[in-house]
Amino acid sequence: MDRCPICRDAGAVAWRASRDCSLSRCRKCGFAWVPHPNFDSARQYVEDRTSPTSYYRAAETVDLVTFDHRLQRLGVDVAGRILDVGCTVGTFLIAARHRQWSAVGIEPNPRAAAIARARGFEVHEGFFQDGTTAGLGPFDAVHLGDVLEHVVDPIAFLNRARTVLQPHGKILVVTPDIGTLFGRLLQVKPQEHLVYFTARALRHALEAAGFANVTIERSGRRRSIVALRHSTTFGTAAQPWLRMLAVPGLRHAAEWTIETVIRDELLAVAEAPAETHR
Repeated sequence: MDRCPICRDAGAVAWRASRDCSLSRCRKCGFAWVPHPNFDSARQYVEDRTSPTSYYRAAETVDLVTFDHRLQRLGVDVAGRILDVGCTVGTFLIAARHRQWSAVGIEPNPRAAAIARARGFEVHEGFFQDGTTAGLGPFDAVHLGDVLEHVVDPIAFLNRARTVLQPHGKILVVTPDIGTLFGRLLQVKPQEHLVYFTARALRHALEAAGFANVTIERSGRRRSIVALRHSTTFGTAAQPWLRMLAVPGLRHAAEWTIETVIRDELLAVAEAPAETHR
């Protein structure tokens, strides 16, 4: 029987997460994962097929509001250096700059990285791995927004984030909540999301990576109806509905309803130890 990659319990079971997808899921902590990925998960980001620049450019106005809220949740009085992993076109970097942070990005999509760099930011092209992070730190905070669900080994990824942080630096993680109905309906995308967290599993992963003072809340966000037409979450069958909701008289109400009702994310803040081991 497979062991859970997060809590190491041997109680993993096959779990039908959606109509056409089966995952392995831990009966103890609720963590779920794609058991045997058989595709090139890296190329889809580099080639602008998954998390496309068209989506993030269309969503920028509402994302700035979301990212400002996240920066408030860090609870930091004095802005320092912050690293955004998977910065796409630089929207989070803009929000951080508005709050006086010195913001740096890492992004594997060359098209998105070029857009963020053209906005005046230091952006390192590539994936968040040892070669890319060498010499980047230390940072006072790291943002992993909609990133952790894309990696095979989340604890190793969180460990790498810890090594670029200052002692007592903060990490901010946002990832889909598989413990919610909307998380299961909207976020199970096994060609893109390789792992799925519950609040219990995310806490365990952060603590296993050496973080302390972990706080986790269930969260929603304002989603741009126009941008959702570029998202991989909705197929062609949903496009007529999205076009209808994009009508000016309906758009604001639809976006407000999505933010209020669909609480399908986990937002976690944690602190690096007094001594970080690089």
